Amino acid sequence: MTNFQTTDITVSLVDTNNQISRDIERAISEEINKRIKKNSSKVQKRLKQSVDKWIRTSPEILSIQAEGVINSLNAQFGFPLGFGSSAAEAVVKSVVESVEAEIKDFSVGLRGKINFYIQPENLTNLLTLPQGFIDIANGSLPWLDWLLRQGGRTIITGYEYQPGKDGRSGGGTMVGGSFWRVPPQFSGVEDNNFITRALSGREIELNKIIQGLLE
Repeated sequence: MTNFQTTDITVSLVDTNNQISRDIERAISEEINKRIKKNSSKVQKRLKQSVDKWIRTSPEILSIQAEGVINSLNAQFGFPLGFGSSAAEAVVKSVVESVEAEIKDFSVGLRGKINFYIQPENLTNLLTLPQGFIDIANGSLPWLDWLLRQGGRTIITGYEYQPGKDGRSGGGTMVGGSFWRVPPQFSGVEDNNFITRALSGREIELNKIIQGLLE
């Protein structure tokens, strides 16, 4: 039979509890920052892809592209044939390109900042698009401004939209009548328009995308 001798081992912690906590926080913050730097481009790409889908599938963008469809925005704005698709594409692209990320490294106290910005509130990127205007004989019509900011305000007096298969759009034309405004289901103002509506209620989807920073 073999005899074993036991030895008592004593461990002494040189660092204080606060120092140990700081070391743990430092290690965690370094790992977080490393993952964020590694994944930031990928996450921003995912966010842009999602924004593209949200805007592209909005009722307004679909109606802008609805060439020859009676009562569509395409018809009521009087878009020339082929204009609606290129205009919609320009709007979607402009919103997607506005996506920006602001990432501040996490400190030892695990304080940092991750902000994603989508679409400037002043709408300048959209309101200056050449595709936001329709050329007419004596000037141009700012249809995108009407859609984004003019709400239910009367745009044209003395004329109203008449559905049909004629006109520039092939979906109707303006005839003498009372007035015309952007249809209420599509109208918007600066802080509540088809862009803001397409982006609202996306918190769960956005959180999933942002969590990808820590993968």
